[in-house]
Amino acid sequence: MAIYLDSNVMYDWRTFAEADRLALSVLGRELEQPIIVPSLVAEELEASLRRRLSEASDEFDALSDKLNKLFQLDYVLTEPSLDVSLAVEPWRAALSEEFGSCDVTAEDTLLGLRREITGVPPARRTSPSKPGIGGRDAAIWLAIVRHHLSRDDNGFFITRDVRGFSAEGGLREELAADLAGCERPLTVFASVEDLLTELGEKDDVEVDVADIEPRVLELARRGLIAARSLPRAVFYKDHAGLEFQTGIEDGQVLRVIRAQRFDGQFGEILLVDCECRLRFRLRYRPLPSDPGDDTWFGVEDLDAKGRIQVYLGSTSDGQFIAAQLQPRQTMSLTEEGLVTWIELDWD
Repeated sequence: MAIYLDSNVMYDWRTFAEADRLALSVLGRELEQPIIVPSLVAEELEASLRRRLSEASDEFDALSDKLNKLFQLDYVLTEPSLDVSLAVEPWRAALSEEFGSCDVTAEDTLLGLRREITGVPPARRTSPSKPGIGGRDAAIWLAIVRHHLSRDDNGFFITRDVRGFSAEGGLREELAADLAGCERPLTVFASVEDLLTELGEKDDVEVDVADIEPRVLELARRGLIAARSLPRAVFYKDHAGLEFQTGIEDGQVLRVIRAQRFDGQFGEILLVDCECRLRFRLRYRPLPSDPGDDTWFGVEDLDAKGRIQVYLGSTSDGQFIAAQLQPRQTMSLTEEGLVTWIELDWD
């Protein structure tokens, strides 16, 4: 099985720590199957991110000018400076690390444009006197089909444009013809949750805090040792000349907001939405340092409280935890699973 993603599913995945994205990672890991982002989708997502970053930077510049005049300031600046590449490069690295890829070739693009001219799905003609639309969708679809035909298992395509690809009872006739002779279905879903529900059963369940708290805190301790966001919570300026060591001294799951269980061919996945408090201990010292020296220049303790969405899988090699606490993020992949912590409300 392979899971293919359209850009309209991923637009809101700014940090790749969002709940539905993490559920998808759990599903892929449970089934030992790749999650594929077509190359054209990746380009489209990056272009969208760059536009949003540039717009935000322009809005900040306009607001800075207004603040300068109203408060009679010499200047207003940010730390670090608003360089689009500072956000795009880590985003691109995370995309490459988290997802597989399939190439949208020049031939796919040409055939997609021809489908747009003739209105062959997923492209379509909206008026006899106007150009067609959907050449991009058609090119992505053809790349997914080629990748699917090269594999020996079922495929799933997640796109919010379900009407462009599906008809009652399955794929549109023209799209089904692209898969002629293939005995392995390629099924379209509108969301990650729809895919999870299709592959298994979904139930609301009650989870006791005491049952999940040890697992959550242990995963947090193991996965957040190198949390790069913690230094920024202490040192508001450049800290490039310092070495850091991060640990979790204490923690508590305050309450469970919601719990859902998905049970199917992928095993069992438990989603727990809860409120949590963690106490971090940050040690730091100047660089360069002696690896054998355990002396630290300073120690800071920080408390953080926020909402955590935990996806717990049933694999033997560990569980997954995702902490969605805006606005900053740290991610690390350990033998125990994926751990994500995003800062909020430092005390």
